Amino acid sequence: MNQIELLKESLEYHNNLYYNEDDPEISDVEYDNLKQSYLKLIKEADYNSVKGQTNKKFKQIKHQYPIRSLGNIHTEQEIIDAYNKMKPVIVQPKFDGLSLTIYPDKISTRGNGMIGEDVTHTAKKFIQFNQISKPVRGEAFMPISIFKKVNEERKNQGKKLYKNPRNAIAGMLRNLNSDNVIDGLEFIAYNIVNSKITETEQLTLLSQYYNVPESYYPDNEKQLIDYIENYDRTKLNYEIDGLVIKSDIPNSLEVFGETGHHPKNAIAYKFPTVGKWTKLISVTWQVGRTGKITPVAELEPIDLSGSIISRATLHNIRYINTLKLYINSLVYVVKADEIIPAIINCNNDVANIQEIIKPDYCPVCGSELHEEYPQLYCSNLKCPAKLLFRTKHMASRNALDIEGLSEATIEKMIEANFIKEPWDVFTLTLEQILSLEGYAKKSANNLYNAINKSRTVSLDRFIYACGIPLVGKSTSRDIAKVFTGWEDLSQTLMFGNIESVLNKVKDMGSKTIKSFKENFHVLYSLAKYLNIESIVIEKKGFKDLTGLIFVITGDVYTFKNRDELKKLIGDLGGKLTGSVSKKTNYLITNDSDTNTVKNKRAIELGVKIITEEDFNQLIGR
Repeated sequence: MNQIELLKESLEYHNNLYYNEDDPEISDVEYDNLKQSYLKLIKEADYNSVKGQTNKKFKQIKHQYPIRSLGNIHTEQEIIDAYNKMKPVIVQPKFDGLSLTIYPDKISTRGNGMIGEDVTHTAKKFIQFNQISKPVRGEAFMPISIFKKVNEERKNQGKKLYKNPRNAIAGMLRNLNSDNVIDGLEFIAYNIVNSKITETEQLTLLSQYYNVPESYYPDNEKQLIDYIENYDRTKLNYEIDGLVIKSDIPNSLEVFGETGHHPKNAIAYKFPTVGKWTKLISVTWQVGRTGKITPVAELEPIDLSGSIISRATLHNIRYINTLKLYINSLVYVVKADEIIPAIINCNNDVANIQEIIKPDYCPVCGSELHEEYPQLYCSNLKCPAKLLFRTKHMASRNALDIEGLSEATIEKMIEANFIKEPWDVFTLTLEQILSLEGYAKKSANNLYNAINKSRTVSLDRFIYACGIPLVGKSTSRDIAKVFTGWEDLSQTLMFGNIESVLNKVKDMGSKTIKSFKENFHVLYSLAKYLNIESIVIEKKGFKDLTGLIFVITGDVYTFKNRDELKKLIGDLGGKLTGSVSKKTNYLITNDSDTNTVKNKRAIELGVKIITEEDFNQLIGR
């Protein structure tokens, strides 16, 4: 398989995981890198369509002219090509604020590009109406200095802090209460829609009514590259995420044209993801709860954004092959979503590169591995690594919630031969716990009591604690709903047609049913140590959510915690998933920052974004 075919297959694999399985394996930055690599090889440019939605609580405004997104470039050669195609050019900051279109009597957000939200009531407090014959586009933003003061005040008042200036201004403008708009917000106008005059002439006209962006006019491609390479955004009092290169000829949009996705008379240079090169020293193969073997890159340590990074997941065999990784390769490491280390590029033009050999045997127990491409699995049920993570899962907060039973403690129990199955935890004596390194009388008593306290559990948490492959938290609750209790479930497993009953469980496919049936012995093994209670469902007259799929992100305020909100959605018939896909009906978030990963994906796919308050209104709470 050549590199183009390998990249295409990899993208299709990840697309299916993301959009159809609701179970993405890699981060957005890793996916975008694979997509860029593929598009370069097939000689295509990467342009993204304008996707999004409008909030129904605002009046809808149909844009006189559709708002297209800008195409993105990243390399020096792309900068040179853009200059030579569009020269003379003008370069301006790509503001990271809230895009607005100003009409003679109203102000609108971009929305989905065709229809925006009427935010006149808030925006007019610091933006004057358009006095030009055509719509004006620009960016509203909160200066960084104002942002710091606002967050300091919110901190003193015990309020939730804004994540960034864009989050702050979006929350103020996309709000029904105009009193939330503070002094110090700014607006910069950068375009007269459908204008025939040059960009420079537009700025001259706009400057009579609005602030306009700082602009640079390079005389040649070298000047343009030098300007971009030496641009210091840290000195600005506002946030930007790139620079926009525009043609400065008359009627440029008509001359260069546009697609349904992007204009061709302007393009955005996106600042590169911050990362560093380091050396791939080796690959460690880790065994998970289900026996899946995950390759982990062992790196020469680097300081990345204040963290010392020495490891990064490589996901599976396909990811290694797609990036063409070798031992001793130089690899480019970034923080995916600014948190998780990820390798997105490699350089093999170094000495002594060695092929990464996939293992034939489990690195922990030595059992022969079987392959379900692109994954490897250890099938030994007694594998210590699998026992460790199965026990850790059983004790986790969403399962039996055994406080104090940490991974390190479980490892000590396995080494001492105290547990050979997860449920052996319930046979431990106080003396055995006391014999473990690091345990004194008080800490041993605390753990012993915590284990006994966890013996009483609801049916859904019991099912989830069993760690049956493909049976997650929401599926466990859905299964628990169709039985009156553990006795009903156990009798059906022993004497009834369990498959016909499970077929009634929403979204439970044949593979999940098969996995549940094949692992019923785990249910019986754990059940004899527990007091399993039926789940209590209180709908309280709320609206039925059957058939609707929800994703939750961020903090909650009207519920004790996110688990309480998730439980209510499940009780009302709704389904919860961990990531936004085309199947998602609602993304629940109190965060107005549309740059977060889930918000951006929801906007891209046209998924409805609602606040916690909107959700409460939806169900009549």
